[in-house]
Amino acid sequence: MEDNYSHLKILAFFSAQLTPEILSGGEKMFVELAKVFLSNDVNLFTVIPDISTDVLKKEIPKSNFITIPCLSIESKLDLERFSHKVFITLISIFRTLYQVSRLNNWIKKHGINIMYSVSDYFPAIVAPAFFKFFKLNSSVRWFTVIHHIIGSPLKREKSSFINSLVAYSFQKISFFIIRCFSDAIFVKNHLVKYDLMKMGFDGSTIYISDNGIDLDKIDSYSLSYDGQFDMCYVGRLSKTKGVEDLIYALELISKEIQNVKLAIIGGCSPSEENRLKTIIKSKNLERNIVLFGFLNEERVYSIRKQSKLFVSASYEEGWGISVAESLACKIPGVVYDLSVYREKFSDALLYAKIGNINDLANKTLVLLKDKTLRIEMGRNGRMYIEKYDIKNIAKRELEMFSSALLE
Repeated sequence: MEDNYSHLKILAFFSAQLTPEILSGGEKMFVELAKVFLSNDVNLFTVIPDISTDVLKKEIPKSNFITIPCLSIESKLDLERFSHKVFITLISIFRTLYQVSRLNNWIKKHGINIMYSVSDYFPAIVAPAFFKFFKLNSSVRWFTVIHHIIGSPLKREKSSFINSLVAYSFQKISFFIIRCFSDAIFVKNHLVKYDLMKMGFDGSTIYISDNGIDLDKIDSYSLSYDGQFDMCYVGRLSKTKGVEDLIYALELISKEIQNVKLAIIGGCSPSEENRLKTIIKSKNLERNIVLFGFLNEERVYSIRKQSKLFVSASYEEGWGISVAESLACKIPGVVYDLSVYREKFSDALLYAKIGNINDLANKTLVLLKDKTLRIEMGRNGRMYIEKYDIKNIAKRELEMFSSALLE
């Protein structure tokens, strides 16, 4: 980029992360954007929980960090245990109050002119909302990112009713706060914008800002993994991501391709890891599936690039960063037929009916058996994905920050 954005002093609220190694898609997106912001002379100050320190300081070392102290209970968290939900609530309350009590001082000290909430979670939005409510500095603009809308707990797939009800209810409260006080909202697809407008949001304050990927970095990673998988999955191993469906689909696929191998890469809680291992063992697929857990980025890409294809059985997405990263590697993929995938990736993927294990297995078999189709789809996918280069996405957001300060 040729433009200079040294006039921007951004305070980013990256304050909702609960485990040090597991980044949500939105958090991962912020890390990539931050790198481009900093390369363009933006003054970036990032509010982070102490558990994020090691990861964030390694990923975006040029940022200025403002750290929220940890509570002792944070080291004991298991996100899948219902009994630990009360701990998560306490942590969120503490982080929120800590930021509320200090935000005005941070803004004065660093001359902040843009507040940037990387998600709609409470710890990332309540403090800037208080700041706006009390009109402490009318020249400071607040931008919020809404990645996706949580569905009704009566309709949400692959999630317990109680968990879904809590998440759904808290997001509704978040939306009320954002609608009242945020100056502008970034969303990742048109469907989210349309749904927010139906909820009473002013459409003129909502902007489509796609996620992006660093194509140069992806191209720099070599094929260093010793071995090859037929397919891979990369992402969080939560129930709504449908990892269990991948195991059941592989059971069907293995009846036609005996030695088929699937790499599952991503972090999860100990209880969820044990649950998945139990399912794998019950299906006698220990030789067919490798649960890698959390890996560094270079190794992720080395495995990804040597897989024949990628698979995803996610039931809900705000965009699909992992899908885009795989397409950037010229790896074709099979996914559940989510509307956001259709909007963002068009015919670059093969689509299976949501929740239909047989269709997921059959579509995967089509690609596994047809090398020519895999090569063609991989090549077309790479060409399609180039418009989502992170540099283009970051420039769009920086220009919007600059324009907001002129209003």
